[in-house]
Amino acid sequence: MKIVLLIFFGLNFIHLIWSEKCPIIPKHYEELNCIPKIFDENNCPLSFDCSSFEQRDKNRCHYNGSIFDVHKELHNSDIEESCTINCVCHKYEDDEEDFAKFNCAHIDCPEFLDDELPENCIRQYKKGSCCSQSTVCGEDIKKLAKCQFNGDTYYDGQQFEAENGCYSCLCGKGFENKPVEENKHCKKINCLIDLRYSTKFYDGCVPVYFKKEDCCPITFKCPRPETKIIRNHNNQTRSNDASLKCIFGDLKMSIGDSLSPEYENDCTVCTCKVPPHPTCVNTC
Repeated sequence: MKIVLLIFFGLNFIHLIWSEKCPIIPKHYEELNCIPKIFDENNCPLSFDCSSFEQRDKNRCHYNGSIFDVHKELHNSDIEESCTINCVCHKYEDDEEDFAKFNCAHIDCPEFLDDELPENCIRQYKKGSCCSQSTVCGEDIKKLAKCQFNGDTYYDGQQFEAENGCYSCLCGKGFENKPVEENKHCKKINCLIDLRYSTKFYDGCVPVYFKKEDCCPITFKCPRPETKIIRNHNNQTRSNDASLKCIFGDLKMSIGDSLSPEYENDCTVCTCKVPPHPTCVNTC
């Protein structure tokens, strides 16, 4: 069993490794600097405290614990590695309140625009780069140094995502076949949830993940007047503790409760698993 490890720097949520017995923790809790609040007997978090996000000054921009005034630019190598550049804090107005958010440019790499890579070719990347540096095909691939990871073979410069967790790895000199948490050639993917989607959370929306909630969301689900709670009457651990409730608009869900689908055959399933937000997963 893995040891539970928590490392904090101020309010910044730097790194965590939960026991394999613990449920998946939604990625946005980490990127919004939410803090584990209540634990069960296995030291697994039952709920998180996201008050540092909720109490922000919405007239300024925020990223990773830092505050930026309007017109200030954000410089961060991790962001640039995610193909996002020139982020400037801008002020906006709507019918209800003013707010600030970053406007950023996105790098369109040639591989984003090209046709699918031929089967006998690989793209090569450098550490910290957004776009690939070159393409190698056919017999030339066999001349490259190899890396072994979880039973698969990769080649020098080849970038790949680990199946478990939310990590990107780069095959290179000194690569070791170690778990991603211990592998210096693997890095946790920065989904830039706070940078890109903070206003979604201001509006009470929650992320929708694809299949599993441990990596980047694909869209958001926002409160609607017709949305209802589907109570889980088999739940024997219902609590009046506000820390064990998921909030979605005006709805308060107990752990195990779910939200009614928006339409027939809706693939998005939203369940209160780890408060304060319901966990929404697209299952199709």
